[in-house]
Amino acid sequence: MIAGRGDRPIRSQRTERLAHDVPAVWSALAQPDRYPTWWPWLLELDARALAPGEVWQARIRTPLRYRLRFSIELVDVDPHRTIRAGIDGDIVGTATIETAPGPAGTELGLLAELRAAAPALRLLRACAPRIARFGHDRVIDRALEQFATRALGPGEAFTGRPGG
Repeated sequence: MIAGRGDRPIRSQRTERLAHDVPAVWSALAQPDRYPTWWPWLLELDARALAPGEVWQARIRTPLRYRLRFSIELVDVDPHRTIRAGIDGDIVGTATIETAPGPAGTELGLLAELRAAAPALRLLRACAPRIARFGHDRVIDRALEQFATRALGPGEAFTGRPGG
């Protein structure tokens, strides 16, 4: 096994400006049964509620066409403010979503620190870190864009900008 680079997490931080108020954003987030309609790359999702202690099971298809399975444990859910989750499976780590009123709607912040746990992913991360980063960033960027355009209503402006 190649050690080193494949063991380091990929850290992503984004801030998106959504043209909807915080209650509208949370209303959409609170409907996990609708997530597959927004995100065609979300192949499976077993999720009952957006509530602390819930554990969701997911399977996605990445832009590089490989599939990932993982669980999402909702550690903290503070409605209209914060979601904190632990991720375990083919990828492991943490993710936090924060919302706050913004000048023209909602500022949605996402912070994720994820690392490859599956051997093939660890090898990809170690041997081709730019490709691994591309796949990771593409999933996150598409998820945010599709949330803004599909979950919050057709034709709504997506005004987000990657935060890093």
